[in-house]
Amino acid sequence: MPAHDGEGEHVHEPLALNETLYIETKEGKSLAFRVVGLLGESGDEVTYAVLYREPESDGEGEFIVTNLHGDLLEDRTAAEEILDDFFDAEEPE
Repeated sequence: MPAHDGEGEHVHEPLALNETLYIETKEGKSLAFRVVGLLGESGDEVTYAVLYREPESDGEGEFIVTNLHGDLLEDRTAAEEILDDFFDAEEPE
C-alpha cells in the first residue's frame, strides 16, 4: 500500500478507502493510519479523508483528518466537525 508522511511537499494520488498512510512524528516515529471514510464539504465532491490508527497495547485508537492528498488538516475545529459528520453518517438510522 502507498506510504506518505502527511507533509504537504509530497505529491500523492487521492487517498482511497482502506489505504494506509504513514505519518512521521516530530520524534521520528512512523504511525500507520488507515483510511476509513471519505467526506465532502458540499454536494457529492469528496474533499477530506478520515483515517484511524489502531490502539497500541492498552491505549486508545486515534482518528485524524487529511485532505485527499494526505496532508493533515491543521484547523482543529474543522477537523472535529468533519469527524462529527463522519460519525453521524456511520450511525444506523
